[in-house]
Amino acid sequence: MRAAYFSVAVFFVTFIGAKESTSYTGKDYSCDPSVCDDVPDLDCMCARLNPPGGLSPDDVPQFVILTADDDVTSVTHPPMVAITKGHTNPDGCPIPTVYYVSIRYTEMDLVNQLYKDGNEIADHTVGHKGFPSEEQINLARKDIAEYTDIPQESIVGFRAPFLKSKPATRRHLYENGFTYDSSITEQAGDGILTEASMRQKLWPYTMDFGIAQNCQTAGDTKCNELERYPGLWEIPMLDLQNEYGASIASMDPVNGNAFDLYMRDFQRSYTGDKAPFGMYIHPSWLLAEKSRIEGVNRFFSNITALDDVWVVTNQEIIEYMRKPMKKEEYRAMRESRACGRSSFVSKAVPHKLKLTAF
Repeated sequence: MRAAYFSVAVFFVTFIGAKESTSYTGKDYSCDPSVCDDVPDLDCMCARLNPPGGLSPDDVPQFVILTADDDVTSVTHPPMVAITKGHTNPDGCPIPTVYYVSIRYTEMDLVNQLYKDGNEIADHTVGHKGFPSEEQINLARKDIAEYTDIPQESIVGFRAPFLKSKPATRRHLYENGFTYDSSITEQAGDGILTEASMRQKLWPYTMDFGIAQNCQTAGDTKCNELERYPGLWEIPMLDLQNEYGASIASMDPVNGNAFDLYMRDFQRSYTGDKAPFGMYIHPSWLLAEKSRIEGVNRFFSNITALDDVWVVTNQEIIEYMRKPMKKEEYRAMRESRACGRSSFVSKAVPHKLKLTAF
């Protein structure tokens, strides 16, 4: 435990003068599980290309995360219903979506109903601007809680509009008690584009020891080597990649059939290290082409026929990372919950980074 606290103290000193950059590669990332994963009651997880808890990929569930970004309106809501209605997890419960809600045109009664139906509601700022201010982040969470029945403490996640984030963005999340960010894209293989390497995908991790991802390939994300945010989770946005390993898209793939694109990369996860497979979309992408709704429905019909595949929220992913278990145990736990909302508890509390360059 002492070593873990020491790393935080070092951060307060060394973060002075650090500059944000798109050239950060994550090559120097280092995390010792003995002072992170193995410390009881410390919400810390090293970045990894294998399941947590020392489990084999064959022994763990395959998780799928469906996310929808931007305003929730009477126009954007129906296509999301069209791709999720009728699909269930192995316990017979409806599959959920993580909604990253921006406030501008959102109809709060719909957000309220989405939450009651078992979906997760997360923060996507008020005005949908990249590199958002602390006010844009906090006011969105406050507005959702004020105009719905959703407790503010249940709104624990964030995604940056246009995926434009920087050290100040993550500092705002850390200082204001968010549990996770999911804004940094990730390419499997890290330049070594073989089928074997693309089956080794990054699992969620906490940023106690920095950012484990290559910001050179993460679009408009800006990072630096000295960022440290103890207990703040990063849920990587895994890029879709073609048969040669080249990235097709982080969100809303347009080149190819939706079913084929998603199924190819899902199979890489399912036959690889079982890292959570993400589907990151805007409802407008579904509206633009009817065949996309058909393709996504076909995809869900295929994967929900597998008894070890679960469509889950980000909160449920973090719960699993904290307490990993074999897939048989996971199914028994889910069946005992009888379609109720998970008992997720955020361990994040507001902090102030005493010394920063922002």
